[in-house]
Amino acid sequence: MIDLKLIAREDIDYYSALLPVATLLPTAYRDGLRLRRSIPSLPNAADPIGTTGEGDSSIKIVGIGESSISGVGVDTHDQGLTGRVAMHLAELLEAQIEWQVIAEKGYTARMVNELLLPRLPQEQQDIFLIGLGGNDSFQMTKPTVWRHEMQRLLDQLAQHSPSAKIVCVNMPGVHDFPAFTPALKKVMDIQVDILRNHLADLAADRQEVLFLDDKIYLEEWSAKHALDYELEDYYSDGVHPSAVTYHYWGKDVAERVAEWYEQY
Repeated sequence: MIDLKLIAREDIDYYSALLPVATLLPTAYRDGLRLRRSIPSLPNAADPIGTTGEGDSSIKIVGIGESSISGVGVDTHDQGLTGRVAMHLAELLEAQIEWQVIAEKGYTARMVNELLLPRLPQEQQDIFLIGLGGNDSFQMTKPTVWRHEMQRLLDQLAQHSPSAKIVCVNMPGVHDFPAFTPALKKVMDIQVDILRNHLADLAADRQEVLFLDDKIYLEEWSAKHALDYELEDYYSDGVHPSAVTYHYWGKDVAERVAEWYEQY
């Protein structure tokens, strides 16, 4: 028998939030295993360092995280999220942007802290672009662990570059993933929402952090950008973004960052 006194209050809330999809968990687990075996293993993008734009000011950006930052789905990082954000941001701020990517597909927040942060460049950075949450959702990371690791990440980045701004990009829109089964979508959507809420809570207490916590729905997002693609065209493999998605997602992120960057 489980001693409820040994379970943290946050964990009880977590398990309660999963109750509506409890009967789907075994099916979602099996679907997830089949998906891992069937989905192609795409590599990280190449060429993780670049410079874009012209202007009197220079801005240094480092992209850190999982596959959304490592550029899975495109050949080179100038087509990926960090490269696209840098390109659009250079135009908006009329600045030269030096960007670099330190990311690995399949990484969780804990793995980023332990394996990627030691690879940060020594020089001070102006913006950190963080993309995490997908793998922590797929692995059903408990919110207490996720919150601890994200707090740890934010603290270490702030210590590395005290004047830097930290941007956490949108969590993955698993509800639209073509490769996901209905059961997997329902379970993962709740898990992502739980982790999103915890990250939003952390970001709210830190002036140097901007979390893009809005949930992206592809039908609305396509209309916003006047795009006319099939659902599958937004993905390289049914899960990871395609080049067109990285481009317009990067544009959205850059617009939010430019507005926020100039305020502080």
